[in-house]
Amino acid sequence: MKNKYTKIALIGVIVLIFSLMFINKSLQLPKINALPEAERGQISQDRQSGNTDAIREEIRDVNPSALKNLGDLAFCRDGFLYVIEGKTGEIRQLTQTGRALFPRWSYDGKYLAFIRITDQKAMTGALWIVDREGKGAYQVQGVSDTLGADDFKWSPTQNTLAVGGFGSGIWIVPVKDKPQSIVETDSPVWVAWSPDGKRLAYNVTKGDPQTEQCGDILYIYDVDSGKSTPQLDLSQTGAGIEVAEWWPDGKGLLFWGNFALHSASLRADGLGLVSLKLGEKEPKNIACTLAYTDWLSFLPDGRLLIVKGCGRTLWMEKDIAIADVKTGKVEDLKNVPGHVTFDPAISPDGTKIAFIAAKEMEDSVFYEDQDAWFESRTLWVCDADGSNPRRLENAGTNVYQPMWSKDGSHILYAKDEYIWLIDANDTKPEQVLRPSLSKEEYFGFYGYKRYTDQLSWFR
Repeated sequence: MKNKYTKIALIGVIVLIFSLMFINKSLQLPKINALPEAERGQISQDRQSGNTDAIREEIRDVNPSALKNLGDLAFCRDGFLYVIEGKTGEIRQLTQTGRALFPRWSYDGKYLAFIRITDQKAMTGALWIVDREGKGAYQVQGVSDTLGADDFKWSPTQNTLAVGGFGSGIWIVPVKDKPQSIVETDSPVWVAWSPDGKRLAYNVTKGDPQTEQCGDILYIYDVDSGKSTPQLDLSQTGAGIEVAEWWPDGKGLLFWGNFALHSASLRADGLGLVSLKLGEKEPKNIACTLAYTDWLSFLPDGRLLIVKGCGRTLWMEKDIAIADVKTGKVEDLKNVPGHVTFDPAISPDGTKIAFIAAKEMEDSVFYEDQDAWFESRTLWVCDADGSNPRRLENAGTNVYQPMWSKDGSHILYAKDEYIWLIDANDTKPEQVLRPSLSKEEYFGFYGYKRYTDQLSWFR
C-alpha cells in the first residue's frame, strides 16, 4: 500500500512540474540494397572525383578557399549533395538525382547520412548513407521512408545511426551491417546517444492515447547487451517525454515534458525542460523553452546553455541563460538590454558564446513591419559568463545561427540567402556559398530557421 501511494505522489509531482513550467537483435532484415548502377553512373568522373573547376561551371557562387584548413563542409544545392574539402579546396558532388536534405556527418567524417525527400510538403523521405568520396551510396532498408531532420542521429563513437521518428519505431543502423529493430511502436519517439556511445535514451507511449490512462516511459537501451531499462514511468499521467540530451558525464538526461502527451500546438509554444539524474525518480525543473536541441549546449564545467522563454515567437521573451542540470538553478544572462537573444554557440575552448540579438517587439509592432525585426538580427560574442558582450559589426544584419570553427578563430553564419565566414575578431567576412534557401524561407517558423538543414560542417 505504501508503494502504491508513493507512486501516486510521484506522478502528481511530475504532472505538476510540467503544468507549472508551461504556465510559468531482434528483427533481421534482407541485405542492404546498394544504389543502382545506372544512377551511380550518372555522376560524371570529373564531378565525383573532385574536379572543382567542372563543378563551379554550374555553381559559380561557391567559394571553397574561404574554408581553407577549417574542415569539410557538406551542403545541399538544387537538391544535390556536395562536399567542400577544407584542406584542398576541392568540391565533390555526391548525388545526382532526387532531392537531398538534412546532411549529417558521422563522428569520424567518413560518411554522410541524409534524407532523400519524397514528400515535398512534409519534407520527409528515405534515409540514405554515402561515403565522403561519393561512393557506395545506398538507401537504408527496413526503416521508415517518411523520416525528417531530427529522426536519425550518429553515434558519437562509431559509424552507427539511431533512427526514431513518428510511428517508425526505433532502429540501430550500422553502416556495414544490417539494421536492427529495437522498439516497435506507432507512437512518436525521440532518441539520444550517451556521450560514450554505449547507451541510447528513448521514450515509448503506453496506454490508449484517447484516454488519460496513457503516457510515456523513459528507457535506457544498452548497446552491448541489447537490453532496455525503464528510468521514469509517466504511463498513467497523460504526459509525453521528448528526449533531448545526455549530461556530459553520462550520469543524467535532459528531456522536455509535454503534459498533453504529444500535442503539436503545445510543443510549438514551448515545453518544460527537465533534468533527471539516472537512478533518481524526481526530475529537476529547468525552465520553459522551445523544443530545439540546437539551442542546448554544455560549457566545459557541465553547466547548460539554453534559450529561456515560452511562446513560439522569437521576437518576445527569449533570453540566453545558464542552468545547473543537477540543481535546476538558472541564471539569466540578459547581456543586450532591450533585445531578445537566441541561437547560442559555445566556442571550442568554452570561453566565448556567439549568439544572435534582435530587438524585442510586441506582436502588434512586429506585424506592422516584419522586415524591421529581421533587419535587427545581429551577431554578438560575449564571455562564457555573459559579460563583455560585443557586436560583430562587419557581419551585418538579418543574421542566423552562428557556428564556431574548430580552432575558435572563425564563425560561420547565415545572412541574406548566403552562408558567410567571419574572423572572430570582426574582420571583413567572406561569402562561402548560397544554399537552396529563398528569402521567404528565411522567415522560418515564427523567426526560427536552421540553415543546418542544408549544411553539415565536419570540424
